[in-house]
Amino acid sequence: MDSEIEKTGFSPDQTLIGLCVCRDDNDREIRRECLFRYKAGYFSLETLAGIPSLPGITAYKAMAHHVPEEGMAVVLVLPHIGISKNGVFGEVERIGQNKPSPDCGAIVGCVKSIINSEPAETSDNPEFCRLMDFLSKQNIPSNFSSAVLEATERVYSFAVSESDRKGINHQD
Repeated sequence: MDSEIEKTGFSPDQTLIGLCVCRDDNDREIRRECLFRYKAGYFSLETLAGIPSLPGITAYKAMAHHVPEEGMAVVLVLPHIGISKNGVFGEVERIGQNKPSPDCGAIVGCVKSIINSEPAETSDNPEFCRLMDFLSKQNIPSNFSSAVLEATERVYSFAVSESDRKGINHQD
């Protein structure tokens, strides 16, 4: 990423990372890398599944106050998917747990609800509601692993389109 930043005429020392990732503990290495690699560190835009529209414009305005003088911000949009040791998409083995658990849990929860034609509990969770609303309109396969993979890819495309809608430039 440093070379992409340098192509813009800025250096990593002048760059604040706007980190739009899921809150999952498996994303901690991304946070650590941004914190130690970039002098300005990162500004958390964390949401379920890493969809950048969920924090709202207020979060982006707040992030702007942290950009180094004569510097820039780069927003990383990173939905994620776990893959178990057995190759199952949507689950991982976690330290201290006896069996695999969902990863990304929000995407897995939506996919299970869609595949099983069961309503998801979204009444007090606007982030999950937004994700469920989006994924329920997609043509998701009925096979769980395929569905989680497809849903994650759709969430990534949605996240990129949302960043475009907010005027956030990106590169694939």
